[in-house]
Amino acid sequence: MRGQMDRAAAERALRAKGWLSEQPAAIQADLLRHARLQHLAPGDYAYQIEDPPGGIYGVAKGGFAISVTADISGPHLAHIARSGTWFGDSSVLTGRPRRVSAQAVEASVALYVPLDPLEHLIQSNAAVARALGSLSSTRFRILAGVVSDLLIRRADRRIAATLLRVTGVLEGERPDDPAGFRLTQSELGEMANASRHLVNRTLGRFEASGWVACSYNRIAIRKPKALAAFVRDGD
Repeated sequence: MRGQMDRAAAERALRAKGWLSEQPAAIQADLLRHARLQHLAPGDYAYQIEDPPGGIYGVAKGGFAISVTADISGPHLAHIARSGTWFGDSSVLTGRPRRVSAQAVEASVALYVPLDPLEHLIQSNAAVARALGSLSSTRFRILAGVVSDLLIRRADRRIAATLLRVTGVLEGERPDDPAGFRLTQSELGEMANASRHLVNRTLGRFEASGWVACSYNRIAIRKPKALAAFVRDGD
């Protein structure tokens, strides 16, 4: 069935890309020894805002919608985490409830390292503690990307930049479905701070240019370099 992946394939995917791939082999082995394979259907949550502290998740396949909240606003859909991305470390480091939610947007596969063995590894191995600390820098890069995209003044370029970021096509991400990534115009509009009407009109222009192809709740990126060039032209 589409979306299924065995444990060995999930481990290979996470060793090859993202934060785990940058860690020494011994740390990779320590973390993966305790990891649990999880298959999530569209709509399933890894966790929700205010859930109790838990472990970390690595996306082997699919995508997770990351929604954030602040003291006086939210939750707001901010990003979609694709393969190679790890999340959940903030709760591990602070011991506080989850501040974001992570929900599968399509059939997804993740490896989950529970909190108890993770805390034991941190306490017994300083290298693991440093590695987990470095995970926060990857989250900062994602946050910087979100903020940078939202600061683009022209809405059409902001939509293009957001589309490239949440699909990950410039980093080699490819959809399982030939129709493209599972992404609604409403979701894209929320992440790009644009109305659904404006997103629809903009995607129509992109489609007429041959850059994307749109179908029901899916967007295929045909020419990512052309989209990127459009963003880089400035606003």
